[in-house]
Amino acid sequence: MSTPIQAGLQQVLADTYSLMVKTHLYHWNVTGANFMSLHTQFQTQYETLFAAVDEIAERIRQLGVMVEGGMSVFGDSSNIDSPTATTPEAMLKELSEDHKAMATSLVRFADLADEANDRISADLLTVRAADHDKTAWMLGAQLSIHR
Repeated sequence: MSTPIQAGLQQVLADTYSLMVKTHLYHWNVTGANFMSLHTQFQTQYETLFAAVDEIAERIRQLGVMVEGGMSVFGDSSNIDSPTATTPEAMLKELSEDHKAMATSLVRFADLADEANDRISADLLTVRAADHDKTAWMLGAQLSIHR
């Protein structure tokens, strides 16, 4: 049986993995006048998410449970919607909203970890939340989306 912290980290893992795959898809499919800058930006983002997936999964293992995974598991449990955007603007908007949602979710799980006196998980989740918050801002700034 998993604890709320372990379950929260598993949710974060599923969401992060799903966002990584979505970002990678947009990296492949982006077109238009800003192709090269967005193609490069999306690559940087999915590589960052890939590194985060590993760190999150390793924390789950440190807490003594097996990591649940696989495309069907992540797809079924993720809160990240499937990719639907076909224009650069829609891609930026979707990804910005996804990163905002991730930041909110991560802060909630970090608070749970704090309450459980799990400083290491709380710190990991807080750092991840800050990264998602900044990424949401950077994506939104390209569309003049203000908070």
